[in-house]
Amino acid sequence: ISDETIPGEIFLDVVTKCGPKHIQDFFDKDAVFFPIRTAQAGRPLLLSKEMVVLVEAVSAFSPGTILSDRKKVVLDISSLGSIHCEILIDSPVERSRVLDALNDSKHFIPVLWKDKFSLVNVRHIQKIVEL
Repeated sequence: ISDETIPGEIFLDVVTKCGPKHIQDFFDKDAVFFPIRTAQAGRPLLLSKEMVVLVEAVSAFSPGTILSDRKKVVLDISSLGSIHCEILIDSPVERSRVLDALNDSKHFIPVLWKDKFSLVNVRHIQKIVEL
């Protein structure tokens, strides 16, 4: 699915309140496909995580409640071009560089983009410039 935006709902295995870490864990699991419910389809679609470039999380938490260290960057992403965002790094100080966050991630890195919590698939990032 090239350059297509698919609005929908994913199904998290969370019994209590869901937060940014739950969403990242969901996308970093080894499962190759995930179900998404859309308004257009009667049944959930199964999407390959590899093909997902960016996930915008629309939920009850706001950027102000995210306590991670933030690094301002410009990401050059294959199908989106350049985006200005903040990478969220939830690691000890000795592992708090942007490079550490990229190398420690399984598949997706958390960012604040357009004042929303989002996840970016690291395999689609071509270049990063720290600001």
